[in-house]
Amino acid sequence: MPATTNHSISTETMSLRGKINRNPDRNEVRRFGRRTVLYYPESAYWVTFDVDIPIYLPHYVFSRWNDLHQLASSGMDGQVLFTSGMEWGYWMNEWASLISSYEPMTDWEDILRRFTRIFGQATEPMQRLLVDLVEQQGRDLLEGGLIAYLIGWDSADDFGELLAGINFQPRRIFFREILEMNPEELAGFEGSILQQLRLLEATYDAFAERVEALEPLIPERAHRWYREVKHGIQVTTLRVQHVRRLNEGTVLRRKHRLGLDPDGEERAMAVFREALAIRQAAEAIVAEQERDYRWPVERIARPRENPTSYEYGYLYTTSDCYFWRREEIQAILEDDCFCLGNLNHLIANLFGEGHPLDLLVRSLPPLPGHCLNTCIHPVERIEEIEDLLRDRTPRAAGGPTTGQAREATAKRNPP
Repeated sequence: MPATTNHSISTETMSLRGKINRNPDRNEVRRFGRRTVLYYPESAYWVTFDVDIPIYLPHYVFSRWNDLHQLASSGMDGQVLFTSGMEWGYWMNEWASLISSYEPMTDWEDILRRFTRIFGQATEPMQRLLVDLVEQQGRDLLEGGLIAYLIGWDSADDFGELLAGINFQPRRIFFREILEMNPEELAGFEGSILQQLRLLEATYDAFAERVEALEPLIPERAHRWYREVKHGIQVTTLRVQHVRRLNEGTVLRRKHRLGLDPDGEERAMAVFREALAIRQAAEAIVAEQERDYRWPVERIARPRENPTSYEYGYLYTTSDCYFWRREEIQAILEDDCFCLGNLNHLIANLFGEGHPLDLLVRSLPPLPGHCLNTCIHPVERIEEIEDLLRDRTPRAAGGPTTGQAREATAKRNPP
């Protein structure tokens, strides 16, 4: 089963190591000869990547159409779609993929119009907005690689990077690496990645203004669908703003420590506080969108027992912008614990819940050292860190202690 991961396309596949594979999957299809061949793409990757951040990625609509359009004459026997739920507009990725399965020669914009026609007077501007957004995401996020800065990382990702240099998604430059840069490297980062994030922020600010301006034109029957698109664009815009500030604040801190900016630490803290306020605004949008979820919030966005090794619904990390909070602690409090805010029983993820090793690890008492203990005994959530910053006196070189960051995580589940 040839496959792509996330919102990449068959002619430019993002591998699990975060690199571009330019060998088209349709060539893979031809090599299978007489074997039954099913194409296995994704309409939502979920794991630290898209709907669980959340970020709105209608680019999946184009990617899945492009796959089927390109593979229509390949001799492929069918498609099996990997999916991760329908909220935050991700239903549209699956719906469009279904249509493309039957109509691979129908242009993706025509398929998209079957949705946007519900918006009455706003049909044409909504159609143009979504087409522009899809095309922009292809340029900036996929081809430009900026998706690496919008997605999240969890303990499993950190483990892979730490132990074997294995990246399960596109790799970004980490905050700790910025804090080790020399002046030339810092200038290079600021002139490339940080400048690109500034431009991306302006682009998404404009998208947010466009979708908000459509509200008076939306017919009553389409309000719920409009809110989902609007909230998706708004929260993605805030995500770009948040990421830019965490990186900019880290650059300012490094300039201060290099002696390049005497006020760098003070300026960094001001930018970091902006990031906290942006994340809180995103949480408010998430809470508003939860009222429109198609399934009960307690089922899909809260901790609960279920048949998987993840002891929560698939939108749990979305509910409080978990990945945003984790990055705040990494950037502001400089906590480099690879199990920071770990939510999962990692052994269960690897070997299955109830495996003898999983049961053994769960039975262990609290271990010395916060980081190792959090690997063994997951936290329930990451708490607000704003109180830790209120009266904080910056350290001249090393930043805050990791002990401060430890206080920001929720109390551990009992072993």
